[in-house]
Amino acid sequence: MKQLQGKNWPPPFEIAEFICRPNRFIAHCRISGGEEVVCHVPNPGRLWELLLPGATVFLADHRNEGRKTEWSLIGIMREGKSVMVDTGHTNRVAEELLLAKKIPSLKEWTPIQREVKRGKSRFDFLLENESKEQMLLEVKSCTLFGGKGAMFPDAPTERGARHLLHLKEEANAGQKVGVLLIAQWLEADWFSPDFHTDPNFAEVMESVRQDVPITVAAIGWDEKLKLRDEVKEVPIWWELTEKENHDCGCYVILLELVQEERITIGALGEQKFSAGWYVYCGSAKKNLTARIERHLRIRKGMHWHLDYLRHHAAKVVGVPFRTQDEIEHQLAADLKKMAEWEMPEFGSSDCGCSSHLFGFSEDPRRRQEFVDFLLYWRMSRYDEKRY
Repeated sequence: MKQLQGKNWPPPFEIAEFICRPNRFIAHCRISGGEEVVCHVPNPGRLWELLLPGATVFLADHRNEGRKTEWSLIGIMREGKSVMVDTGHTNRVAEELLLAKKIPSLKEWTPIQREVKRGKSRFDFLLENESKEQMLLEVKSCTLFGGKGAMFPDAPTERGARHLLHLKEEANAGQKVGVLLIAQWLEADWFSPDFHTDPNFAEVMESVRQDVPITVAAIGWDEKLKLRDEVKEVPIWWELTEKENHDCGCYVILLELVQEERITIGALGEQKFSAGWYVYCGSAKKNLTARIERHLRIRKGMHWHLDYLRHHAAKVVGVPFRTQDEIEHQLAADLKKMAEWEMPEFGSSDCGCSSHLFGFSEDPRRRQEFVDFLLYWRMSRYDEKRY
């Protein structure tokens, strides 16, 4: 079996500036000389915390290869460190680590086959040890991290959950199996399935862990997008998942108004809303998923202040914070600090907050401080509880 990594990585690339990402697989970037180019993004994840306007990115140059898209976004700089985001390269990295015996819990195993089909699933590797025992191994790339933590996935993945359940079936039938999660961040000291983003995946991962060994390996990249020598295994914080993965907690709803409007908001009466983005924060002690889904719908009875605003929004996005902690008013306080304006008494008639609705002139997901807010309340605040 030939090694995949070798001289082909990294491909010829150019340092560029990220501009925007109009859809999952396309980004606009600015290369040297100021030219704006269209790039393929070989990663279906959201990458909110990485792809911020002005971010330094690595673009693979395909201009001499006859491809439809002449550039691919393969890496991003974050906090002065390189992060590899090309999911198509993850298996090459995994193979190099396995062959070099750099992952202690997998050092007895050697890859002997790629893309192994079993039933309706295709797993990344078949491994073998000196006793000729064989193991099916599924590999995932983790690019979501904050503080000392790393989480996966950063977007819902039904396919990922199916793979875990299929691996458990194989294990029950006597086949050795495993999962290798590669965290693209050496600073990670703990890992958890992302119960905020995909509670079903988190539940499935927790349910199979006795039958499917799961290894998390943190790696790093240098300024030339070459793999660093250091590799460390990261513990999985199962207690955090068990405590927090329930259908309760808090949420923020992002809404875009494309033009200024006057809207009647229940007992608050008619209010003037400037064009821009609005962020509303709320909580649900149970049925958090249903509450968010209700806020995203247009056709419904009017109950909350947000219901009236929802009818006028062109775009709506919901972000859950699954937690047993009561953090709703802390979320409101943090949003108030970074917002450009607020709507007095909106959504706060039953508490002491001045408002639960805050305005921004552009999509707040394009602002570092808002992304840091999401990362803190979903991830890095747990550092304080672990250490």
